[in-house]
Order: sequence, then structure tokens, then C-alpha cells
Amino acid sequence: MNFGERIRFFLLNDDDSDLLGKYGEDLTARKLKWTKLFGYSGMLLRNVYIPAEIGETTEIDLIYITQKGLFIIESKNYSGWIFGSESGRYWTQSMPDRTKHQFFNPIWQNRGHIKWLKAFLQDESLPCFSLIVFSERCELKKLTFYDENCKIIHRDEMFLTIRSIWKRHPDALTEEQVKSIYDSLSVLQNADDALKQAHIDRIQNAYGSRKRAPEQPAVQTQPASALPPEQPLPPEPPQTVQPVPAETEPEPQPAKPEESQRKCPRCGAALVLRIAKKGENTGKQFYGCSSFPKCRYFVNAEEPAAKPVPECKPEPVPAPVATEKCIPEPQPQPPIQTGMQCPRCGAAMVLRTANKGANAGKQFYGCSAFPKCRFIQTVPEPVSDYRGALYLE
Repeated sequence: MNFGERIRFFLLNDDDSDLLGKYGEDLTARKLKWTKLFGYSGMLLRNVYIPAEIGETTEIDLIYITQKGLFIIESKNYSGWIFGSESGRYWTQSMPDRTKHQFFNPIWQNRGHIKWLKAFLQDESLPCFSLIVFSERCELKKLTFYDENCKIIHRDEMFLTIRSIWKRHPDALTEEQVKSIYDSLSVLQNADDALKQAHIDRIQNAYGSRKRAPEQPAVQTQPASALPPEQPLPPEPPQTVQPVPAETEPEPQPAKPEESQRKCPRCGAALVLRIAKKGENTGKQFYGCSSFPKCRYFVNAEEPAAKPVPECKPEPVPAPVATEKCIPEPQPQPPIQTGMQCPRCGAAMVLRTANKGANAGKQFYGCSAFPKCRFIQTVPEPVSDYRGALYLE
């Protein structure tokens, strides 16, 4: 990609998905060059058109030929959230504006690439590793696959993935074999514009022309047999990510509740037949009040309707009747005047009895101006002399 194309990349519109796809392939090729610098050397080919069925071709984005085998790389320069599974024919791309687009299963796509590549080289035992490389701008939300020879990664994880495969597999090819495979495939990457356009026209004639989704990669050729070997070969779908029409997937409408002749015993409204959607009774039928949520009465469909529940009226509380056993509460005794004066404020001192605390029940002298004056004085206890006479201490 020259400098002019790089500048144009930042000015992309809805019709520049071809350039966006090429730019993603260019970034992936750069990552492979860094891989060479760390000793994992190989020979790289880009945009290789492999003969498939009669008069058809399939395009491989990048082929990295090493002594460990061939790394078949499918570049997906996508953004947004990516959802998909190995068994699903199409994967889904969810954009930030909540629009959704579908694209052909890249696992099936690369599986078809490997099949026709081995057929062209006439070597079914050739070790091939499938790499599905997505842009760092997307997030792989929920992907389900079980193929050990297939890796679905971001572009910045490609070096670590190749290094892991490199260490776990022995050398399968010699340097002469690597060079021979490169020479055989290099003649297939120089496809002229007429061949490319004929391939695109064949796909559009088979499936109809559709508007390309914004920010999607270039139109990629699809293999005619990008399915597992045990399944029949499907027709080749277009690579362009297609928007999902809203009409094709209508949201399920909840079933209307069926009214019955039964009445709610609580509020008198009609009972309707409903189906539980969650909880332990999911899927079971029950009768619920039609005035829900004002009235939350319900009964199982198998149970008979309950009898009307009478309104609860508060019963009058009888007044307490005095009996002979009733003990009146003790009334507080008025303070007793002592004729003494408070030494602090000059008010009269009265005799009081402590109601609580450590001195509960004991008498004391307190100021009658309480709580303004809190002066207190203990009452001296009487003592007896040796003659038995009592006097105050």
C-alpha cells in the first residue's frame, strides 16, 4: 500500500471497504516481518488465487510458508463486537450504533482454502495451520470452536501464536521444499484485474448485489467447499458483510392472556390464564388477576378458584374492666418539708426518696428549686450508744 492509499484510508466512506481490507492485510504482513526477525523465518505470499472447482478460484489473504508447515491467514479488519461459533454458517458483527452485520464463517472459509491448496499442491499430508486474524479495533465477545489447528486471535497476538505453534511442532519441510512450494504458489498471486472482476461478478450474480456495510474489509473470495468434510458442500457466499434486515428476525410477541369466567376473590376483576416465565414454575399455567399489578392474586390452573375472602374489619377492643385483683399503680409521694434551707441558693430543703441507682429506696435531702439547683445532702443514720439511746450521728 503506497503513501496515497494510506492517506485515503483515513478518509474512508461506505464504498471504501476494498481499501480497508487491503490495509488490514498490510498490517498483518508487517507483523509477520517482525516474526522473521526473531528466528521464525519463512516466505510470505499475499492474495493467492487457488484454482477450486471448474472455472472458479478461491483467494487466500496471506500464506506464510515455513519448515513447520503453512500458516493460512485470513485477515478480518473489522470493528465492533464479534459473535460466532464453529457450527454456525454466519457470524455476527455488532456495531456501536446497534446495527448488526453478518459475514461468512471464517473457520469454514479457511478450511476450504486449505482443502483446495492441498489439492493444488497434490499433498494431503502437508501440515497447515489456520489463523483467523481480527483487528485490534474489534472485541471477540463470544466465539465457540473446537478445531485445534485453528486459532482466532487479534493482530497483536500473532507473534505469540506463531511462536507457540513453532515450539510444539517439529520441522516437516526442508528449505528446498519451502522454496519449491513458494515457487509453485507465487505464480498464482499475480492475478489480473479481469480474473478478479470475473470472480466478483460470479459471486454477485449468484447471490445478488447488496450494499456493503461501513468499515468492512475488501470482498474476499469464498471457497465452494468451506464446510466440514462430513457435510455437503454449500454454494459459495459473498464475503461482503451484509446488514441484517429488521424484518428477517422479528422479535417474538408475548401471547395474550386468555380471559376466563372466573372472578378474582380479592377485588372482583376477571381472572386470566397466564404462563410463568421464570422461577421454579416456569412453563406452568396459572390464573392471575387482570388488574395486575394493583391486585396480585393468583392461583394454579389445576386448583379450584378460592372462595371470596371477606374484608377484614378491625374488632373493637373492649375497655379494661377493673377487678378486685387489680392493683393500682403507686402514686409518687409529695416531698416532705424539713424546715431547712439550701446552703447554695437559700430555697427550702425537702426530704426525698431515691427511685433508681445504687441508692434506690434511700432518703436524702434535696433542694426544692430542682432542677435549677441540684444540691443534695444525705440523711444521717441514727446510731445507739452503750445505753441503747438513739441519736443522730
